Amino acid sequence: MCGVQAAQRAIHDGVAVSTSFLFNSDNDVQQQMHVDVLPITGTTSSASSRSFLVFLQEGATASPHGNAMLSAVSLAHVPEDQRDTLIAQQEQDLSATRFHLQSLIQERDGRNQELVSANEEIQAANEELQSTNEELGTTKEELQSANEELQTVNDELQQRNTILLQTGNDLSNLLTSVNIPLLMLTSDLRIRQFTPPMQRLLSVRPTDIGRPISEIRFHLSVENLEDVLREVLETLSTREIEVQDAEHRWYLLRIRPYRTAEDKIEGLVLILMDIDQLRSSQQEMLDARDFARSVVECVPLSLVVVRQDLTIQTANTAFRAMAGLRSQELEGRSFPDLVEHLWGLGLIQSSLERIFGLGTGEQFEFEHGSPTEDRKTLLVKGQALQFDGHKVALIVMDDITIRRQAEILLNLQNSELESAIATAAVTLDRTQEELRSLTAHLFRVQEEERQKIARELHDDISQRLTYLDFLLRDMPASQDQPERQAKLTEARAQLQTLNTDVRLISHHLHPAVLEELGLSAALKVLVDEFGEREGMPATYISRDVPVVQSQPAATALYRITQEALRNVAKHAGKTHVKVILEGEGQRLRLQVIDLGLGFDQDDMQSIQGLGLISMKERAHMAHGTLTLNAALGLGTTVTAEIPFDFQA
Repeated sequence: MCGVQAAQRAIHDGVAVSTSFLFNSDNDVQQQMHVDVLPITGTTSSASSRSFLVFLQEGATASPHGNAMLSAVSLAHVPEDQRDTLIAQQEQDLSATRFHLQSLIQERDGRNQELVSANEEIQAANEELQSTNEELGTTKEELQSANEELQTVNDELQQRNTILLQTGNDLSNLLTSVNIPLLMLTSDLRIRQFTPPMQRLLSVRPTDIGRPISEIRFHLSVENLEDVLREVLETLSTREIEVQDAEHRWYLLRIRPYRTAEDKIEGLVLILMDIDQLRSSQQEMLDARDFARSVVECVPLSLVVVRQDLTIQTANTAFRAMAGLRSQELEGRSFPDLVEHLWGLGLIQSSLERIFGLGTGEQFEFEHGSPTEDRKTLLVKGQALQFDGHKVALIVMDDITIRRQAEILLNLQNSELESAIATAAVTLDRTQEELRSLTAHLFRVQEEERQKIARELHDDISQRLTYLDFLLRDMPASQDQPERQAKLTEARAQLQTLNTDVRLISHHLHPAVLEELGLSAALKVLVDEFGEREGMPATYISRDVPVVQSQPAATALYRITQEALRNVAKHAGKTHVKVILEGEGQRLRLQVIDLGLGFDQDDMQSIQGLGLISMKERAHMAHGTLTLNAALGLGTTVTAEIPFDFQA
């Protein structure tokens, strides 16, 4: 513990410290321990990096730093004759230790100097490394900048490569998709590229690229093609040649220099344009022109073509015959002077000057009565045209003298005929009114007769049949005559059927429900009976029907519904029928709609039967209207509108 305190004091004060203490050995013998703590100093030592040398001597009486001290406790146990020897030995050990320590200190100083020198070298190397690091940083920045520039150049090159690739693809697709025969040649007249249409025309293949054009056999009617190609290369001018293929189709061969973006000539471009249709059109135009000239010559009307200076360019046979002149006498002559001389027609010059001043497409037309001895009525028509890049006027002169005389006679006859037609129309209107009155009277008589017959059937015959049914029912049955009983049963069944039929006939002739419950109830009964009888769905709908209607209006709508349903049963097939009765203001509107076969309304002649005529006449007699709308496969709609307060 004393050694530790000595070391702490030496570290704290920075001085040499010596101390002694007693301790018990392993055999419980008390021994003395001497501790010397010496600081180690150097030129480069600092307070934070100081070192200390610690000496431990067991039973020593002198300290290592040279002070000969004897411990009173240790010398007490040493005999006197050995003390000098012990002291001498201790001094010798101390001298050796001091010499050893001195050599250690010198060695430490040498090492410290080496460390200082190494440290200086390290600092110099560090400065060099720092300078090199700065140079490396600068070089790194330069390399980074160069890398960025290279990256930019790489991106630009990649973008250009993409554009070039896209352009190549576009060019390839363009050459593949274009429908124009095209052939590209190099400066030495070798095949560079071609389109599929040219491949078909020239029978070339992709393997022919690079071959001289002289080795290719053309299926075109062209001579000395290589000379023409070389001429285009020399003159750098475009050449166009009309050629034919093996099928005698016409093409326009266009040869032009192949120019690069730097305006260098590196070959030729050959294009074949299909002009077969154009040549055919030109030939057709020539044929049409010749045909038109032939037609003009054969036209019975007098035709003449006048130039813009009012001289005659050409005239047809009819005009020459009317003028009494030959073609040589007419061509180049003043047209206004000619017609003034022949027919006294002085208005033609002003008319021609007007249409020439206005432009192509302008025209005029007038009649002229000739004041000459040969009196004629001329119809003159003129129109400005464009012919061969020049403006001309086509003049048509028609002798309408006989036509005008016929028109005068025809007008007189038309006046007489119109008078006769007016008289007949008045008579027809009177007759039509009489017929409509007669029809209305017949309808009324028919309804009265129907009502009378229905009443007779219901009140007399039906009652009698019912009485006979009661008599047959009350007749006693005979047990020994089964055959008679069967006949009586059959007679009663037939009698009941006959009674039912008579009742139905009476109902159809004049339904009592129409007078007792009104039109709406009568139509509902009629629609229900129709659906049961015909075996098809039938619907009745009423909206805003006035409670009070005139009996003639109700009877007319009821009969129209009967006839419309009869037509549905005959012509529409099995379908859905809808009857709608609604009130609109002062009118009743009836619609009978079916979704059956329908018909074509454009062929109305095929459906103009007595039933439709009867329905239209009933609606007309009731001061109403009846319309029919139908289409094939979409059904038919009959619509009737009648004033509900109509009185016959």
